[in-house]
Amino acid sequence: MKTLWIAVAMAGLLVPGGSAGSAQTEMLAATPPMGWSTWNHFHHDISDALVRAQADALVSSGMRDAGYVYVNIDGGWEGSRDAAGVLHPTSNFPDMKALGDYIHSKGLKFGLYTGPGPKTCAGAMTEQTKSILMNREVIAVDQDPLGKEGDRAYATGPLEVWAKPLVGNTMAVALFNRLSGATRMTLRLKDVGWQGRAAARNLWTHEDVGVLSDVYTVTVPGHGVAMLRLSHLER
Repeated sequence: MKTLWIAVAMAGLLVPGGSAGSAQTEMLAATPPMGWSTWNHFHHDISDALVRAQADALVSSGMRDAGYVYVNIDGGWEGSRDAAGVLHPTSNFPDMKALGDYIHSKGLKFGLYTGPGPKTCAGAMTEQTKSILMNREVIAVDQDPLGKEGDRAYATGPLEVWAKPLVGNTMAVALFNRLSGATRMTLRLKDVGWQGRAAARNLWTHEDVGVLSDVYTVTVPGHGVAMLRLSHLER
């Protein structure tokens, strides 16, 4: 349970959903898109070669197969507009279509930022970072097809408990410790809206915790999070 887990767990719990009154039969982006963006690390210091290298890294690291399929170029590619108002890239991007074709050839999706104005992540990844970002059980919470957002069920100062409904009448629960030191935290099933007992699974260790009858207490490291998946007992 490291600091990065908070960001990953929050991404898993906070999912944009569609309006209940929408006439659409299918939600737009029912689950959060997953991928890489130039802005997270490089800002405007970007080029065709850099983006190609990151696309290669998504494939070779296994992150594409874990669901990270978007390669997004944010601000910094824009050059100037011609007399017809068409926006052209800088010399760092000599052929944007060829770049897009290369990204698509890797089984990835290409996103490009733009805006109406005149001009309108990466880095060394440790094995521990990869194990967090590629945790398939946490990714499954993030991409759960029910498309429901997580909500803060209750909090005591900087200690927060969040819950998110999942398909199959299951639930993801996260206990966030925003203090700098390790702290004992308690999950109260009734306070997250859970009825009866629950079979609990630790999503970080991939281990079954056991059957919870009422409460569950765990030590959460400073700036860390414990994350569980709750299921109803089989009858």
